[in-house]
Amino acid sequence: MNLIWPGSAYEADDDEVTAKVAAAAQTAAPPPAPAEPAEQPSPAGKEAGPRGGPQPTSAGTLLASKTPGDPTASTAQSEGPPAAAAPAAPPAQADVATPVRGVPVAPVPAWDHVLAGDPPRTSVSADLLASPDPDAAAAAAPLTGWRRAVRIASLGIVRPRPSREARELVADTAAVGVQLAGARTVIVANPKGGGGKTPTVVGLSATYGCVRGGRVLAWDNNETTGTLGVRTFPQRYATTAVDLLRALGHLEGAGVRAGDLAAFVRHQASGHFDVLVSDEDPARMSQIDAAAFARLHDLLTGVYEVLVVDTGNNARSPNFLAAVDVADALVIPLSLKPDSVLSAGRLIDQLRAYGRDDLVEHAVTVISDSGESGQAPADIARWSAFFEETTAAVVHVPFDPHLNVGGPITFDQLAPATRRAYLRAGARVAQVLSARPGQRPGWSTFPLKETNR
Repeated sequence: MNLIWPGSAYEADDDEVTAKVAAAAQTAAPPPAPAEPAEQPSPAGKEAGPRGGPQPTSAGTLLASKTPGDPTASTAQSEGPPAAAAPAAPPAQADVATPVRGVPVAPVPAWDHVLAGDPPRTSVSADLLASPDPDAAAAAAPLTGWRRAVRIASLGIVRPRPSREARELVADTAAVGVQLAGARTVIVANPKGGGGKTPTVVGLSATYGCVRGGRVLAWDNNETTGTLGVRTFPQRYATTAVDLLRALGHLEGAGVRAGDLAAFVRHQASGHFDVLVSDEDPARMSQIDAAAFARLHDLLTGVYEVLVVDTGNNARSPNFLAAVDVADALVIPLSLKPDSVLSAGRLIDQLRAYGRDDLVEHAVTVISDSGESGQAPADIARWSAFFEETTAAVVHVPFDPHLNVGGPITFDQLAPATRRAYLRAGARVAQVLSARPGQRPGWSTFPLKETNR
């Protein structure tokens, strides 16, 4: 093929040219002068210049002097008659990407795939860091009992597979700590009091707070006077949800921060979560209707990632229905007593009639053992089977004396089996929360790329 070299004109073989390019790239020095081929006449329109000695070139000159459209072309210098410079290639257009073979390709703006709803591009470097084994974390679960003894005795050479309980613990902890696409609201609902509603709120909030490191709020949304303030520890200020409602005029639209709410919520050191309690005056609590709840919820979701709402005992009250409207997940607490079970069944019917079949389908039932059921085993089995069939999961919380004291609950003082049950329930709820799209305008179709971990 005929090539025009800066300073010379002759015919070069493709293999010879390729060898020269490789040698120049490796040594970053002028290549040895090749054997001079038979001199060829210059192409039409080109005049051969006088013969001259070899001229030194640099890597930058090599890259800048490639013949347009031929990736194998080189600019290595050689003895021979210099030729007139080849006509310069037209400058590349700024809005056209030119690949290796010189075929112009129209550029694709970085956000076109977002606007079109296409999946985001895959990053090669991110794929290299992604774990190919989804069970890798579970396999690294801590060893206990005889498994730990075997590993110590073998100086780490033998590492038995972690027990099923250890693998499930790692998996549930990872599920609770999963990254969410936005703030999420969990309602804990059963119109019958005494079914373990408030302890379940505290247990779930503390579980999320410990695993996620905070930004969790337990909210008492009782239409009269709730007991969440009784089952959690008081703080310096006796403020309630009504006080926060009255302060909304100063907080809304001002870019509220967590510190702005410090005087209205009660932080719980055991569990790393905050509490927004209901007012002790039923008349004041009546101010929180559906519109007031919506305003409070909009403010709080700008500060907290997870809201666990303790609903009241009236499934028809405006603030109860307002909580149902914004709920991402439902937890149904109950004790194995006829009145608690019947109330939970009626709630399911009401939610379906209200158009929230999705909440029921993905609900998590938490059955707390109060230690005084006294029900026949056949009844307990029948009730459990109903909720296992109707809701997504059923979690049993064992009897714990600390939950029955009636006073503030210290999460760290619960029995390990009780904390483990709340972690299991929290993991089932988190699976529902992580599947929900973002709620802010325009986020429902925002394509978030998940890593392969």
